[in-house]
Amino acid sequence: MISKRRLSILAFVTPFVLLAGASLHNPLSAQSAAPSGEWRTYGGDLASTRYAPLDQINGSNFNTLQIAWRFKTDAFGPRPEVNFEGTPLMVGGDLTRADAWTTSLLTNPEVLAVDQSSTGNHPALTTDKAVLWLAKAAPADGLYVAAFNLQDSSQTVEYSWKQLGLDGTRYAQRNLWEHKDLGIASSLKVVLPPHGSVLYRVSEVAR
Repeated sequence: MISKRRLSILAFVTPFVLLAGASLHNPLSAQSAAPSGEWRTYGGDLASTRYAPLDQINGSNFNTLQIAWRFKTDAFGPRPEVNFEGTPLMVGGDLTRADAWTTSLLTNPEVLAVDQSSTGNHPALTTDKAVLWLAKAAPADGLYVAAFNLQDSSQTVEYSWKQLGLDGTRYAQRNLWEHKDLGIASSLKVVLPPHGSVLYRVSEVAR
């Protein structure tokens, strides 16, 4: 006869024995990384595992690792964790070997402000040749205008401000990628290379 104490011990140990036996029969597989190492969703994959194997780092090279690239989140505002989800997940190229021009492109404060602070983002005009996009600038006055060439050849994109849904007739333009003021214009007119784009900040100018 088995005593109550032995029954209690068996009841406690048996689940663990069964679990161990199942593990030996069906060993657990290692966690898999996102295909090709590309995090195409915010959490890495649809299960949001946030896993990367980092298999380029091993015992033979660990002691030689050095900091090659830093990214400061100052432009994200007082709560950067809220804005991380709005940042790009993929950038073509090797960030650890980025030159000064590439780094300045990725850390352009005027462009980051569009990503982090603009509101009312929407396509203003869409054709088979080009797409025009608008957003409100915040907290200051003004608007963001982007133009995208959908063609395999260069084209001149030209539209009146009214065609883009704007009330004013004259706007001061600033190229955000080049940090350059372009003067006052009565319409948007720009020559774009094949599949090229521009990003402007525009402010209405009184007559």
